[in-house]
Amino acid sequence: MRDLKYLEQNVNDRFGTSAAPAIDASLLPETAADHRLKWRKLPGNDVTILDDGSDIAGQLRSALQKDGCVLLPIHPLEADRWPDEEFIESGTVSASASYRTMFFEPEPGGLLSGVANSGMTLMMKLHLERPLPGIDGDRRLSRQIVQKCIILSTALQKVMREDPLG
Repeated sequence: MRDLKYLEQNVNDRFGTSAAPAIDASLLPETAADHRLKWRKLPGNDVTILDDGSDIAGQLRSALQKDGCVLLPIHPLEADRWPDEEFIESGTVSASASYRTMFFEPEPGGLLSGVANSGMTLMMKLHLERPLPGIDGDRRLSRQIVQKCIILSTALQKVMREDPLG
């Protein structure tokens, strides 16, 4: 996990600096503390689930659909948007060089314990309702961006099946 964070920050040349000084210091990659990840429970008919058709996507869908509701992870900067809502906390996230990207470590018996292997770290892009202060351009996730990521995921799976060493 620490090696993954180091590589990700090194590739993005973010050691000791930040493009967004107004971001909460607890989420700066250089000073970030791990956070418990909050999950919001939404009625299933309010959510459109897009996936690439892979086995892992089906497992994620099964793990996050409960009693007609869908559980969605909430970015730590967004939790204050629903002050009266009761969140489910499961797993731990730590910051990366991208403020939307979090490294998620599922906990035993938690929401994704049946999907992720023990000790596995997942990289998650979490949606932000508000643009980040100090960051040029709108870096929020949109439906179009998610659809492009799913197409890319499908294409990468095909490449790996046809030429796993390429």
